[in-house]
Amino acid sequence: MTCCWAWFVFKLLLCESFAELVKYLVLRPEGGSATKSFPSLSITL
Repeated sequence: MTCCWAWFVFKLLLCESFAELVKYLVLRPEGGSATKSFPSLSITL
């Protein structure tokens, strides 16, 4: 049962980070808006 929960949480985190990445890539061409929306992301990248 613990394994199932771990997999569920892992999938949830993966989907969340993937969604953030997609949002970042979508907003990026607009010029600067991505940096305002994701300041932490621009610092890491």
